[in-house]
Amino acid sequence: MTFNINAVRRDTAQVGSIDVPYFVAVADSQGRIIAKQLFTTRLTFIAGIGTIVRPETVQEIIPLADGQNAVAYEILIGIQLTQDELDYNLARR
Repeated sequence: MTFNINAVRRDTAQVGSIDVPYFVAVADSQGRIIAKQLFTTRLTFIAGIGTIVRPETVQEIIPLADGQNAVAYEILIGIQLTQDELDYNLARR
């Protein structure tokens, strides 16, 4: 699968790179996560540019037992937050 990671920053004067952890997970038909793998991508900011679009490609093989149907599973992709980042986001609701 191929997807984009989009980043926007307000201060476009600074340059530099950050590593962004993300996950790819597989959920079953009841929404339970049955597999999850972490990845990291590097975003490099250039002076004067406020938006980055970084394409990512991940190839995963999901083995199915006899009688299982692939359409019963969902692929989830998201940014992997630390506990502090999660707490911050929850407090802002």
